[in-house]
Amino acid sequence: MEIVINILLPIVSLIIAMVAIFQTKKQIVLSNKQLLFDRRLEKYIIIKDLLLLFANNRERIVDKKDLARCLDFQFSLLTNVSYLSDMIFAIKEPLNSDKQNVFLTKCEMLEKYAVEISLLWDNDIGQIFSEFVKTYKELLNKLYQQQTRIDGLKKHNEEQNDIKYLIDLDSYEKITLENAKEIKLFETIQNLDDIYRRIINENLEQKLIDDLKL
Repeated sequence: MEIVINILLPIVSLIIAMVAIFQTKKQIVLSNKQLLFDRRLEKYIIIKDLLLLFANNRERIVDKKDLARCLDFQFSLLTNVSYLSDMIFAIKEPLNSDKQNVFLTKCEMLEKYAVEISLLWDNDIGQIFSEFVKTYKELLNKLYQQQTRIDGLKKHNEEQNDIKYLIDLDSYEKITLENAKEIKLFETIQNLDDIYRRIINENLEQKLIDDLKL
C-alpha cells in the first residue's frame, strides 16, 4: 500500500500542477481578451465621436471657400467633445503660447490614438479608421494655421495709424484664400471627406464593431 501511495502521490501532484497551469493559462487568455476589448471599446468611442462630429458639420466645411476668412465657429463644432474642447481657446487666441501648447498636446493625443487604432485592429479596416483620425487631426491643425494667418492680418490693421496701410476687404479675402491653398486646407478637408464617404458607403463602422466583439 505504501508503495502504491508513493507511486500515486507524484502522479496526483503532477496532475494538480498541470490543471493549475491550464487554469492559469486560461485565465491569462481571458484577461488578455478583456484587456483588448476594453482598449478597442475606448478607441471605438473616440472614432464614433469624430465620425458624428464630422457628419453633423460636413455641410459647413466641405466645399466652403469662405472657411479661408472665417472659421472659428466651424472649428468649435469640430471640437465639441470634452477631450477636445480646450482646443477652441487656441483658435480664439492663436498667438497665445500657453493656448498653443494645449492645442499641440491635443493634436499629439489624436496622433497617438490613430497609431493605437492601427495596432488594435491590425487589418485594412483598422488602417482606414486610423487614417480618418489622423486626417481629422490634420484638419484641425490646418484650421489653426489658417486662423493664425487671419489673426495676423487683423492685428496688422489694428496697429495701423494711416488708412493707406490698411488691408482692404478684397486684399484680405485674396490673402486668406492664397494662404488656405498654400497650407492645403481644402485638400485636407477633401481627403477627410473621401475617407468618411468610404466608411459610410462600405458600412465599415459595423465591420469595426464586429471586430470589437471578441
